[in-house]
Amino acid sequence: MHTIQAVADRTGLTPDVIRVWERRHQAITPVRTSSNQRSYSEEDIERLMLFRKLTDHGLRISNIATLSTEALQSLLQKEERIQAPLTVALPIAPNEQDAVLAALNAIIAMEAEQLESLLQRAVVDFGMVSFLTRFIAPLVVQVGEQWRKGTLRTCQEHFCSSYLRSFLGRYLLDANPAGTGPRLVVATPPGHFHELGSLMVAVVAAQHGWQVIYLGASVPAEELVFCAQFKAARALALSITYPADDEHIPALLNQLRHQLPKETAIITGGACVHHYTLPPGHFNLHQPPDLEAFADLLGRLRTA
Repeated sequence: MHTIQAVADRTGLTPDVIRVWERRHQAITPVRTSSNQRSYSEEDIERLMLFRKLTDHGLRISNIATLSTEALQSLLQKEERIQAPLTVALPIAPNEQDAVLAALNAIIAMEAEQLESLLQRAVVDFGMVSFLTRFIAPLVVQVGEQWRKGTLRTCQEHFCSSYLRSFLGRYLLDANPAGTGPRLVVATPPGHFHELGSLMVAVVAAQHGWQVIYLGASVPAEELVFCAQFKAARALALSITYPADDEHIPALLNQLRHQLPKETAIITGGACVHHYTLPPGHFNLHQPPDLEAFADLLGRLRTA
């Protein structure tokens, strides 16, 4: 039998996370010693390691806590076949880490004024594109990881998502007030509900002089086609973030390419986009690897 600190050392989880998973989700049931200390078996350790790996793959602990060890092993094998980790830690400098940590603490405390001040200062310090890639992206990664592990409450995660949507939405409106330039439709595909990535794309495009028509999350294919045609859009951008094994994405891209004019560029990006290869033999499909490459692509499309 093992102490909680020994289990933490072996699993890479903090004692606080282990206690939360036990108390709130009944993921494990350690025995108690005569002095009322938790004592963990090898099976407990195996389950905790499985939980850690599965939450790293994007699953919520609340959805898997009661599964058997065999079911967890099978689920992990499936996840490892169909998806790489959804997020990659970005190499940010120590001062950037401090700024992200301060924002995370404001989110945990649900202090809107403090978060607003930190975001405004970060925009000035970083510039918009770096603010999105080196501040917002790592912040969202941290929030998502803490939420999946159960150390961040759902209300705190909702507070973060709601506030960042509002903050980026204000910059989207202010970035191109004259409404000039080519038009870009931005959305997420049907069944994809995480829209912060698409908002980031929209802000960058507006700052580069595009008229952005932002449709938000989970937009049906026929509505994407109608909007792009109705607004005579030069491009359509889709943010693909989760799930990573959506079998409908290749067919969606084929449908869009066949139904939209060939001069309308289709741009795909997001945390999960590397799981999908662009359909061969079709013109004007683009997959920039990051926001900097996306901004460069927008410049080329304007002069094409």
